[in-house]
Amino acid sequence: MSKIDGLVVVLGKRLCQNELTAEGRSRVEALTSTQLWPESTALVFCGGITNHQSVSEANRLNDYFQQLQLRSDAPLSFATQLLEEHSTSTVENIRHLAEVLLASELVSKGQNLKVTFVSNDYHLQRIFEIQQLMDEQGLLRVLVEKCREQGVELSISNELSDHILASYPHESLQGRLFLALDELTTYRVYLEGVRDGNFARPLSLVREVPLAKARKTLARIKTLLQGVNSFPLLEIQLPAIERVIEATSQESDLSVIAEYAAMFDSQMNFLNRYLDPERDNQVSWWK
Repeated sequence: MSKIDGLVVVLGKRLCQNELTAEGRSRVEALTSTQLWPESTALVFCGGITNHQSVSEANRLNDYFQQLQLRSDAPLSFATQLLEEHSTSTVENIRHLAEVLLASELVSKGQNLKVTFVSNDYHLQRIFEIQQLMDEQGLLRVLVEKCREQGVELSISNELSDHILASYPHESLQGRLFLALDELTTYRVYLEGVRDGNFARPLSLVREVPLAKARKTLARIKTLLQGVNSFPLLEIQLPAIERVIEATSQESDLSVIAEYAAMFDSQMNFLNRYLDPERDNQVSWWK
């Protein structure tokens, strides 16, 4: 394989009955609708085999990419393509990406590599928001540091416009609630950072923006739910989520924070699946 100086990374999305969902397809479609890439650019599809599936997300993303390439009058050309098939979450996408990249021998020590991410708009916005507000908890920092340990410097722009953003495909009320819930991820990451002792800065400074955003998001969710009886489990869980946020809005004992962080994590995982318009109702999605 020839050496590369650019990397395009398509982040994984959960499959439904072993097939890509509309959100997953939109990521590949956004990639194929972009400009041509330099010949020294590699393409990576991320995503392993998640619960109730028997094929990897990366495999299905690649299959769909190949289908679109065959239909295209101007197919994209990359130096090589790689599959990262061991991750089951965005966190693991990033961690395993570094391992796959370094094991590929496509890069060498002292090299600088430009990285472009491909995902849905809300997904990349959250990744970069967390990176900018809480670098200590940022996923991109993990990727950069793992590669730097091997002598490879990554260049990742903080501007969303420098990456490939696919529009979220669901405009229904459920889709809007799903996106609103995702905004609480920033506060979830804040709690995890406090629990793990990752912040050397005063917590009041770290917490200020995530807390304000969480309160604003809760207010918007309540507005969306007015006059609606279609999401009873969300209405049941919402007061508990609000109590966690307000209970951790001041300095607290670390053991208390750990309990609240665990509770918030469970609530978010459950509601993320509950509100996802693409959830597979033929399996026990709440597990």
